[in-house]
Amino acid sequence: MKQLLTFLIIFCSGLAQSASVNDINWYTEEYPPWNYTENGELKGFYVDVLLDLWVKVGINKTKQDIRVLPWARGYHYLNTDPNTALFSMARTAEREKLGILWVGPLETGKRTAIFAKKDKHYRFDSIDDVNQEFTKASVGSINKIGALNKGATGQFFLQIGGSPKALHRVNTTDQLFGMLKNDRVSAISYNMMNAFYVMKKLGMNPKNYEVVFYLTPPTTGGYFGFNKDTDPQLIEVLQKALDELRQEGVIDKHYEKYKPNLE
Repeated sequence: MKQLLTFLIIFCSGLAQSASVNDINWYTEEYPPWNYTENGELKGFYVDVLLDLWVKVGINKTKQDIRVLPWARGYHYLNTDPNTALFSMARTAEREKLGILWVGPLETGKRTAIFAKKDKHYRFDSIDDVNQEFTKASVGSINKIGALNKGATGQFFLQIGGSPKALHRVNTTDQLFGMLKNDRVSAISYNMMNAFYVMKKLGMNPKNYEVVFYLTPPTTGGYFGFNKDTDPQLIEVLQKALDELRQEGVIDKHYEKYKPNLE
């Protein structure tokens, strides 16, 4: 802890021409249970970790300083505003090319998959099989895979050889799952740990849905993402603080609190 404080003092004293840690604008989306609003209050695993992270590095902010936006808008700000952070983010090849800077990772067991109703009886052995099914002639979004606009799951799909013609982009999580429920799309791509949580929240019965194809192997993720022009020393300070929180058991404590019950 003393090493972190010493580093932070030196770091802050050298930022005469740069944005300080308190100048960063923080954005998130509705993505339960990692970050979401309930009865007007912002909650979630990433939110609680971020609050502890701010305390550790002396950032004078509260939950009210975090703005909840549709993912595509927050992602736009992240790539155009030098003083911007966005969470929670998967670290994809496309985002690496944009120069996004990272603090993390946090939760484990993160995996992306394609979900559909069980009564569809989909069986896929390869991404080619998926493409063949979801690029058939269709009307509008029917027989397409729903994916969030600018979201990581769609990027993972394309990264492993998925066809852009198979995807139907939407702006919000509620819209995505609502279209799946009402058969306006035939499947969706989403994070496994979150999908069944969202289904329960929206009154959908998770037992009626299943994973029909995995887009990623089990990995460690996600991250707080920062605009490419963020001072690298600031990123180093936040990463050191996050590593200390992990060593102190703080991150595991928050994860256990919010970890979805998939039963």
